Amino acid sequence: MVDVTDPDEFAERAWHDEYLHTKEDNPLFFHNIEPKKIGKNGYFFTTFANVSAFLTNDGWVLVDCCFHGVGEKVYTQLQEIAQCPIIYVIATHFHLDHVGGLEEMEKINIELYNKKIILIGHENGKARLDRYCECSSYNQILNSRQFQTEYHMPFSDVRDPDITYTDKYELNVGGVKFQCIHDKGETDDATWVYVPTYDVICAGDFLIWNCPNAGNPQKVQRYPREWSVALRKMQLLKPKYLFPGHGPFIQGVRRCYTVLDDTASLLENVYRQTISLINQGLPLYQVKKKVIYPKDLLAKPYLHEHYDCCEFIVSNIWRQKCGWWGGELWNLKNFDTEKFSKFLTTEFTNEAKLIEWVNILHKRGDDDIALFLTEMLKYNNQLSPKVIETCEMIYQHQTNFDINQPSMIRNQFNYALRKLIELFKSRL
Repeated sequence: MVDVTDPDEFAERAWHDEYLHTKEDNPLFFHNIEPKKIGKNGYFFTTFANVSAFLTNDGWVLVDCCFHGVGEKVYTQLQEIAQCPIIYVIATHFHLDHVGGLEEMEKINIELYNKKIILIGHENGKARLDRYCECSSYNQILNSRQFQTEYHMPFSDVRDPDITYTDKYELNVGGVKFQCIHDKGETDDATWVYVPTYDVICAGDFLIWNCPNAGNPQKVQRYPREWSVALRKMQLLKPKYLFPGHGPFIQGVRRCYTVLDDTASLLENVYRQTISLINQGLPLYQVKKKVIYPKDLLAKPYLHEHYDCCEFIVSNIWRQKCGWWGGELWNLKNFDTEKFSKFLTTEFTNEAKLIEWVNILHKRGDDDIALFLTEMLKYNNQLSPKVIETCEMIYQHQTNFDINQPSMIRNQFNYALRKLIELFKSRL
């Protein structure tokens, strides 16, 4: 975990790749760093999801307002800097880690200053919140898989924005101008904010000190090509500071330019190859095998595949351009996995023989086939101690950081093993 509190030291150590190199966890997502001051009255708070704050003559303007449970602490820190109300919060997108702190911030704001906070966001934000409420239970399940936590905050606790916009929105508050620009990226309601007074871009999750979260297998459509276009727009502004959605700030025109250029280039490279292979009429599994991922870019400290990964981005490009079917005829209609599992364990071989094959395949490094056969054992629904032991061996292998760096992959196996053991114990 991060062992510094000074924001400049944190930023420098991250830039020189002292984090995210051999660690099982991703420390850029879990920390508490003192706020970084820029210019006269600009502040950057490094929390689970970052908060950018600007003190104007009329009060505070925030870009994002952190996660539920963190809002009160950030509000207290703001009041220690200047005892003024929060007037506006601009949401870069309506994910809970970026807007979940609004309720507690607003409660204090009303108590101290009798003022509600005006929430600004893209017009697609309301539909996103409505969908989260409609699929609230599913979102709790997928987050427990993705983040290995049972924490649940009702999406209904986040209110709709007070001001919405379509393409661009300019806010002038107490002598400071905020230019809100909409582009699709991680979400279809994404906003990035340029603050000319401070020469800073608040990039939201267009930048997260990781390979762009443009593939996520459990989430709705992401937009890799549009994402790269947004980064190129930011690059043209040549900002002095970049405030990302996660991870430390980036300072200096050259560094900012480089990060934007590298991140856009990565997305453009993967997109270009994927479209070329799609146009050859190849099925998805062959497309993913043939794409050559740019190792030089992925080696950059701000582009490591420790959360999402390029292979998932390819799948998301396929989904956006080609639909949900991967092109394999056997999987066009419903493939009955349980029936196939029973076929394998009765007609072809028995459970003991199948387990023996799993061990042979695992030892010789054929992990994809070993995993498939393990899943077939599980779907046969016997869940004998031997099957549980086999699943544990294969799943734990897949959670090894040296095998799968992206937490999106490792945590799926952690979750699956935990639930399988719970099910087995319930049947004893």
